[in-house]
Amino acid sequence: MERDPVSARIASLLHPQARIVTAPLERVSLPPASFDAAVGNVPFADVTPYDPNAPRKLSLHTYFLWRAIRAVRPGGLVAMVTSRYTLDGDDQARELLAEDADLLGAVRLPTGAFHDQGTDVVTDVVVLRRRTAPAGDGQAPLWLAAEHQPALRTPVNRYFLAHPEQVLGRMAPTGGARYGHVLDVVLDGDRATALEAALGEAADRIVADAAQRHLTAVPRRDPTAVGDVTLTDRAGRKDGSFHLVDGAVHQVRGGRLVRTARAGAELVALVQLRDAALALLDAEADPDTTDGALAPLRARLNRRYDHYAARYGPLNRCTLVQGPRDADTGLPTWTRRRPPMGGFRDDPDYVTVLALEVYDDDTRTAAKAPIFHQRVNRRPQRPERARDAAAAVALCLDQHGRLDVPTIARLLGLTPAEVPTPTPTPATWPRWRPSSRPTSAQGRSGSSSARPGSRPRTSRRSWPRRSAARSRSATSR
Repeated sequence: MERDPVSARIASLLHPQARIVTAPLERVSLPPASFDAAVGNVPFADVTPYDPNAPRKLSLHTYFLWRAIRAVRPGGLVAMVTSRYTLDGDDQARELLAEDADLLGAVRLPTGAFHDQGTDVVTDVVVLRRRTAPAGDGQAPLWLAAEHQPALRTPVNRYFLAHPEQVLGRMAPTGGARYGHVLDVVLDGDRATALEAALGEAADRIVADAAQRHLTAVPRRDPTAVGDVTLTDRAGRKDGSFHLVDGAVHQVRGGRLVRTARAGAELVALVQLRDAALALLDAEADPDTTDGALAPLRARLNRRYDHYAARYGPLNRCTLVQGPRDADTGLPTWTRRRPPMGGFRDDPDYVTVLALEVYDDDTRTAAKAPIFHQRVNRRPQRPERARDAAAAVALCLDQHGRLDVPTIARLLGLTPAEVPTPTPTPATWPRWRPSSRPTSAQGRSGSSSARPGSRPRTSRRSWPRRSAARSRSATSR
């Protein structure tokens, strides 16, 4: 599962035998209890995915874990790299995961384990197993609670307090009251060799403990019965989606069209509106599609939306319901209670249809999204001018992957001769790259002590002023 089309294409080239689904997880209908295992690195972001089937609003990493648990069959395994806050954060999130799964074990990685991938946050490897039977009424599992540690100035999950050997390093406090207290995990020794060995030993302990608790993976009764998981039917229609066949509403279930009983007129209208929206989006996905070819598709979308809104009201109509007060802020919480819309909320493209409106909760009015009036997907256009020297260098690197004098000159409205030449000469520029930590050598104009790996900064005071003056002169003309 990969949201980014470029990354998905790379994955398909690296693993041609695998099936790569290019879509956000919340828009993919996965058959429940169908997979033997789920393995991955969940994304970290301060967003809440919208999924009408989720029991409540979930953080991004909790949502991915919840979907993974729901997708594997009883006895199946989930192994994910996730933020430490999955175990150290909200207890309610872990209680949701524990409704269907047991924690086999976890490994807390040292700070910077994924530094080469662009993040230094503390992460955990979490291994879960979906239960084959309902949980008993005994004592709550250890991993459901986190305890505040005064010495660390942050909560830590009880699992790691009981199993410190699963923390690959020393936990230490960092940060402060102004920007928040952050946990640091320091690994002593050579990380290149020590981390791999320590991780292997921690994984072995999880396997041994799971075997002792009789919580290993349960094999299928008939291993030869493993088939392809159906995400679409033969016509390419998504599992769970509604379609009109000979005027009757059907839904794709397990790769088959099943007629929907008691399908009302609203469901029919929504299916037609969704089809019009998807047709326009697919056409706009190709930047070479002419405006003339898009015009009838856009007109059809407008007609179907106007028909629906006139009869049923805005797509995003809802009732705001006040809930209990938030424990941290003391302010009341609010939830949106949406109408059933004829059952269309089960369609995987339900959120796409909702996005056709810009809805105002205060006035309870809706306006059409820009796609009703104009093209929203255009071919990327590179800027023709840069606001200063730093922006010109960044744009040049983005376009060429190296420094190029003519490009920088064009972006700043200068001639190539007016672009200062750093030391070393432009012949060695392909070896230069921006540095996130400038050194004192970089501040010296034309200094020979500057080195590849640093951003060349020569005539630091005169060049930006000269380029800015040249840009103002070009603007005035």
